[in-house]
Amino acid sequence: MFNVLIVDDEQYAIDALVQCVNWKSCDISDVFSANNAEEASKVLERNGVNIIICDIQMPGMNGIEFMENIIGIYHEIQFIFLTAHMEFEYAQKSLELGCYRYLLKPVEIERLEKIITELVLKLNEIEDHKFYEKNYDIYQNAISRLLQKDKRNTTQKQAVILDKKTSNQINVEINDSTAVMAVKNYILTNYASDISRGVLASLVYLNESYLSRLFKKTTGISISDYIAIVRMDKAKELLLINESITDVASSVGYSHVAHFSKMFKRGEGISPKEYRKRELLRLRFRGMGQ
Repeated sequence: MFNVLIVDDEQYAIDALVQCVNWKSCDISDVFSANNAEEASKVLERNGVNIIICDIQMPGMNGIEFMENIIGIYHEIQFIFLTAHMEFEYAQKSLELGCYRYLLKPVEIERLEKIITELVLKLNEIEDHKFYEKNYDIYQNAISRLLQKDKRNTTQKQAVILDKKTSNQINVEINDSTAVMAVKNYILTNYASDISRGVLASLVYLNESYLSRLFKKTTGISISDYIAIVRMDKAKELLLINESITDVASSVGYSHVAHFSKMFKRGEGISPKEYRKRELLRLRFRGMGQ
């Protein structure tokens, strides 16, 4: 399970989140709190924190400055900004820094719980990927040492045969769940690239058809649908920081803006341009109402 730190200069806002959010259902074990950036830094020194839910306008260092200060130290902490003030520059800067979500108060608890749950799934995938890489590297290093030892006692032809056998052994070590996790993490990292089934299959040493069936069985969706979901989620973030539709399309892996617009509308029900207009108007309207 993961830990959360809530940073807000208004204690009642912290209390409301602590009491109203069903943290256990979001796979959160401990919830810490701080009333300013200085207190928050001390909490981080004493405790392992995975997610920070942070206000922006606070006495002293604001939330954006706080994030800038700590992301260089705590690289893997994810930020959710929750603020009563809609300022486009803050929203733009927070997304540029890599915050997971920028939300306006008052936020619906169910929506916040959904976002936290999505973020926890992302963190789980990152941890699984690290575990996979660590153990895969250990396995490869061990095999490499055995190869070097055996090659000293074999002919070159025998060594080649041994290499092939070793490769097969490595393939066997990658089980189905690990393969799906590795594919998902590759997509999350390389969504802007041209991702083919062949590339993904070679990544996990599986047949393309088998990988497609395995992914669908494990996740409930196809590989192509998962790629589209990841790309559209990122596109929705980029559309709010005033990039052109063409630039957004290119940034999430689409070389043709018409195809991007078609895929976006299929998933969201509206065009990228309409989505941007709707969301910016909604943010500004809610900000004016605070």
